[in-house]
Amino acid sequence: MSTANAPLPFRFDCHQCGHCCRIGHGQVWITETDAAEMASALGMEFDAFVHTHVRAVEGNWSLREQADGSCVLLDGNQRCRTYEQRPEQCSSFPFWPSVLSSAASLVATAAYCPGIQILPDPVSASVVLRRAQGRLQAKANAAEVPSAASTRWVSAIEIDLYLAGGGAFQAASEEATLQLEQSLLSLCEETGYPWSRAQWPRLLRDRRRAWQEHDRQPTLYSEP
Repeated sequence: MSTANAPLPFRFDCHQCGHCCRIGHGQVWITETDAAEMASALGMEFDAFVHTHVRAVEGNWSLREQADGSCVLLDGNQRCRTYEQRPEQCSSFPFWPSVLSSAASLVATAAYCPGIQILPDPVSASVVLRRAQGRLQAKANAAEVPSAASTRWVSAIEIDLYLAGGGAFQAASEEATLQLEQSLLSLCEETGYPWSRAQWPRLLRDRRRAWQEHDRQPTLYSEP
């Protein structure tokens, strides 16, 4: 789907992490056709699927929720059991009018969805990346360059710095990692810089693609 009308430039690539399926109580509207397709995917009879997984809300059908608000169709690994047959409300996320109505709404959604990569403007990137570079460099003695196989959780600001050629560092201890990430999170909150979290290889790939699709690259220096 197009991001042309979005309040901020971004790219979306679903990670199938299930975060959007367990963010609180609400409704996931489905049709009879949706129910039939999901029932078939689960190997269930239509009536049994409706009785087990569907509830009526003001005359319409919605998927049931678990006690914490999570979708009833999530498995033990928080993956959708009918992902290929998910209803339109799910397949169109995050391209909902409510999400794209404002920059604040998009940023709030990106806070729990690692598949959304929001890009800063080049001038802001230049200023913030230089500040981030200083914080990372200060911990360089107790850090190492993250490998492609690393599964450490990292931030988009580290990756933008990596793509800008400034280098990125992986803290050697869990305590140092938490301190560094809190420092970067504070920097993002101070400046409004887009903040995303995902496993290093995936976030690196997503972030690189996002910059390429918008025909831009992060830089440590202000563009003329």
